[in-house]
This record gives sequence, C-alpha cells and structure tokens, in this order.
Amino acid sequence: MTKAEFLASETGKHYTALMRLTGLRPVTINNYARRVSAAARYLRKTPVDLNSQDAEEFIRRAALEGNSNINSIITCVALKFYVTRILEKPWHNFPLPRVRKHQQRRARPLTREEILAIIDRTRGLRYRLLFALIYGSGLRVSEACHLQLGDIDFPNRRVYIKDGKGGRHRETVLPQMLHNRLQTYIAERRPIEWLFPSRFTSYETDTLFPIVKATRPISPRAAQYEFDLARNRLNLAGLVTIHSLRHSFATHLVEYNMPLFSVQRLLGHRHLSTTLGYLSSMGRPVVEDFSPLDRLDYNALPGIAHL
Repeated sequence: MTKAEFLASETGKHYTALMRLTGLRPVTINNYARRVSAAARYLRKTPVDLNSQDAEEFIRRAALEGNSNINSIITCVALKFYVTRILEKPWHNFPLPRVRKHQQRRARPLTREEILAIIDRTRGLRYRLLFALIYGSGLRVSEACHLQLGDIDFPNRRVYIKDGKGGRHRETVLPQMLHNRLQTYIAERRPIEWLFPSRFTSYETDTLFPIVKATRPISPRAAQYEFDLARNRLNLAGLVTIHSLRHSFATHLVEYNMPLFSVQRLLGHRHLSTTLGYLSSMGRPVVEDFSPLDRLDYNALPGIAHL
C-alpha cells in the first residue's frame, strides 16, 4: 500500500486527524504516514494487521540495510503511535539496533562570485528572484517557496516567516537590491496569493472567461531542480546545494562583522551552536589574530617600554 492509499483509508484518516490533535506539523504527519505505509508494504501486510512485533522486525531489517539511528528512532515513534493509538494494540519495548551513523556532509558556502554566477545562469525571472531572496534574506527553501504577498513589508524592508521550522515565526531583512525588482515583478506578473506561484493553476468551470480557482506555490523540489541545473552549468566543486545560499548568508554576514546573535536571530536558530555550525567552513577568520599584550599602553611605563 502506498502512502497516498494509506492516507485515503479510514485508519489513515484517523491517524492523520489524531496526529493533528497532538499538535504535529504537516511535514511530520506526512513523514510518519510514509513510514507506516513503508513498513506494511515491506512486510507484505495491510496497515491494520501491523503489530509491535512487525515494527521490531521492520526496524531491524532496515538497520541491516544501513539506516541511521535517527531513522530507526523516528520509524519506531511513528509505528508506536499508529499501533497503540489507532489500532489499540499492545506494544512491547524493544532495544533499537545499533548501527554506524552516516557522517553528515554539510553543503559548503559559496563565494560572492559563485552566487552571482548561479543567479545569472538560472532560467526564468521567478527562480532568479527566488534564489536571490534565499541568499539575501537567509531563508530556507521551503520558507521562500511558501512566501505570500503579505509576508513582504516593503516600507520597513522586512520579510515575515510564518510557521517556519519548528512552527516558529520570525522576521528577517529584505535586501535593498531586491526592493524595486520585487515590486516590478509583482506589478507585471500579478500573483494572486503566493509570491512565487507554480505554473499549475486550477480554473472555475462553466465560465466564458477563465477565472482562477486556486493557485499553488512553487514546490521546494522544483526549486532544487532549477538550482541543480544552474550549478551543473557552472561545474562547481564540492557539495553545493540550494541550502548553500542560506549557508552563505550566515557566513558572509559574519565576515562583514555582524554580531553572531544578530545572525542567529535572522536565521531563526533556537540555539547559537546551530549558527556556529554554519561558520565551521569559513575561508578566513572574522578578525586577524592578535595578542592582548599588544593592546596594553606599555609606552606609558618606562620600565616596561625597555623590555
């Protein structure tokens, strides 16, 4: 059973509704449903027949295939929620298998020349503005794709992020360079709801002239695809993803001597350690190394001056 089929079933609808009541975000609900349907499909069972032993078998098999510890934990939580809360079956606690964690690779920041080159090589005005805004405001790709017209405050040069990662709200800076360009883009393209709408639009039926019924924003996957095309045209070395734009935002601000706490606030990080992780691959120090002895006014003391 696919994830879509599981979500369309009665147990799937109950599963989704109960997770919403517990306050889980849509991306988490979608992730949990995918893991339940994957377990049922892998074990060749229907979701209503799953039990605690099936969950343990599925997680152990997945561990042998190389899943990391965090994947095993998330899968266990998703299956336990489904088995105990939806199917109302008993659950036995079993030790999660220990597997070697995969070393996480962090996308490298881009140079200023590389960012200009990527934007120049990107097809279409929407995606060029999208990538420029991700870098200029330090946005996650999902945040940039789901921006609405009311989220841009042109007079105060602010961008408001609603329901970001972790369900948090924040605001960041609107680049001065994009101020007039975005206004011109809105005046010419006339988006209805989303700042960067998808080409897929539904219209009212039985009308002489087309009336827009609903629009959708550009999907993060489509944005990643366009970024990969631009990156491949430049043949950039190292791990470069669309998240490198946000990574570069943090790195360049610190190189311009912005305080770390201000960078943390603009990025929306809850912990400063997360912001510091973005700066681990900086090409040069924020300030040149110096000794505190050189900052003392030792010339005022004759005995020290003649050392």
